[in-house]
Amino acid sequence: MQTKYIPDESVKSYGDIDFNFSPHPVSRDVVILKDVLSVKNSLKNLVLLNFYEKPFHPEIGTGVYESLFDLQLDDAGLVVLKAQMISTINLYEPRATDIRIQIDRPDTAPNSLFISIYFVPINSTEHEKLEFFINPVR
Repeated sequence: MQTKYIPDESVKSYGDIDFNFSPHPVSRDVVILKDVLSVKNSLKNLVLLNFYEKPFHPEIGTGVYESLFDLQLDDAGLVVLKAQMISTINLYEPRATDIRIQIDRPDTAPNSLFISIYFVPINSTEHEKLEFFINPVR
């Protein structure tokens, strides 16, 4: 008896283009990020997006770069920044659930932030972690 493969429609795979536009080593085509890497790339892009930076959507952004130059950024300011990040992610990235964010200010690098985002991607039960360091470029 021969069995026929029937794909499960409830499990979806997703992918995005790598915005670094790095070429694939064999095909020399743009690399496609899939599943968890795709979600991590999207989360980082959303967090680093400034208000009025996305055409026709000035409401999307977190203001994280503005906070780097804020001389009075204290714990209360970090709580507001964290809430803005979570709100933006919840609104514009449906592939991530159970989002937790930790923001640290390193003593060795003033006006810099170390951001850790913990989330569960859809189609998975494992917690994922995205960490990145941002500092002012001016």
